[in-house]
Amino acid sequence: MRDKQLCADIGKRIKQRRKELNLSLGYIADKMGVNISTAQRYEAGLYRHPEGLPRSHAEGLPGY
Repeated sequence: MRDKQLCADIGKRIKQRRKELNLSLGYIADKMGVNISTAQRYEAGLYRHPEGLPRSHAEGLPGY
């Protein structure tokens, strides 16, 4: 249960930052080297390994 909440919280923060920077999900997915549906799962908190998520996703966000 704790991991699910952690993933959800990380996903919310990622989505918020992406929107603050006015970046599309497609742009972020491209920078991460994943397809859009995978990036959507990250933001929705449906990623099973939260320790790998923030770094890989954040690298696509300018300012990180």
